[in-house]
Amino acid sequence: MISVKPTNDSPAPVPSEATPIVTTAPSATAAARGEDGTLTIHCQRLQDANHHLLCGWRRLAQQCLEPNAFLAPDFVLPATRHLQPASQPLLVWGETPTGRIVGLGVFEAVAGSPRLPLPHLRSWQTIHTFLDGFLVAEDGAETFFEGFWEFVSQSEWHGVELLRCPANGRMASALFNSAERLGVATHSGRTWERAMLRPREGGPETLTASTSVRRARSLRRSWRLLQRHGTPHVEFCRDPATIAQSAATLLFLEDLGWKHRAGTSLAADPRQKEFFEDLVSRFAESNQIVFSELRIDDRTIASVVNLVSGGAAFAFKLGWDPQFERACPGYQLKAQTVVEGPAHLADLDFIDSCASPGSFIEHVWPERRTLCAPLFLASRRSRAARHLVDAARTLRDLWRGADRDGTT
Repeated sequence: MISVKPTNDSPAPVPSEATPIVTTAPSATAAARGEDGTLTIHCQRLQDANHHLLCGWRRLAQQCLEPNAFLAPDFVLPATRHLQPASQPLLVWGETPTGRIVGLGVFEAVAGSPRLPLPHLRSWQTIHTFLDGFLVAEDGAETFFEGFWEFVSQSEWHGVELLRCPANGRMASALFNSAERLGVATHSGRTWERAMLRPREGGPETLTASTSVRRARSLRRSWRLLQRHGTPHVEFCRDPATIAQSAATLLFLEDLGWKHRAGTSLAADPRQKEFFEDLVSRFAESNQIVFSELRIDDRTIASVVNLVSGGAAFAFKLGWDPQFERACPGYQLKAQTVVEGPAHLADLDFIDSCASPGSFIEHVWPERRTLCAPLFLASRRSRAARHLVDAARTLRDLWRGADRDGTT
């Protein structure tokens, strides 16, 4: 069993100064390997992060068990700087005696939520966040999660709420198994699926197998429409010298269609535009970005920016030219990504579409990943409060049913 000893007797829900909340957790796993069995759990506002933490965080993001571009510092830092979030991110991380960071989560401290009306940690979100959870090292997941749950159980937070967490995979398995071992109850919440692609398993045959006869016919017909204007083809842009131009092209394309009319395009808001440009610049510095572009001759008519983390990419934003709407350029780009994947994207284990359930991408990308919104209850009070929430919702549903039946 991991023992955790907070350095202060009554930790505040949010750290009020640069000194981190620190807990020390001896790791049975590390000790069994004959290593120093001490892991330190830190909790600190992002604004107080030092150079050592940022460098270790960046290394972890590129070598973690479950890739997640939305937990990488190159996403969180520009989001905090430009999007003016309602709350500043709170970092919780585990560090070995040698200074290596083996696990990290990005949270906000909330006084309560509809799911848990008690103070708890909730995954920090922006309007551009499509995945949360934790970054954990492959050889440190068990150690980190044991220390993390001990830390939460001895803090003033009564639980942890995630909103877009992978439901399966090695990170999720380590997370849920550690919670069960340490007696942290889990309320599963809702689950849903979204499309993903394994580029190495793509090719023309994969597209044919995953597309209905009717949609395959539609793709061929719309491709012929594009051919009336020139030679359509797909390019995958990674060259740092051209990334800025690719980013400008995507901003232009996204601002041409319905998002421009709705005022929700990135270019419509100076803060959103600055966030995007900052994010692209940061990911490009480490060659962790790929633009997929559908072109007719030299003209780009559709573009997707893919943020790379570890061995995976995340299809972050899509823009296309409404002049070619009848030819479905966005749909064609996604389909051609399947076809060209083995030749141009074989270094990626998978691409997460980041799309909503029911998206058109599901018709051409054959695989799915499951997400969930778990709530972890780390105290007796939180478990009791959750029972009350469930009871109240049951009574509400019964009342609404009786009202519809006319029996009230």
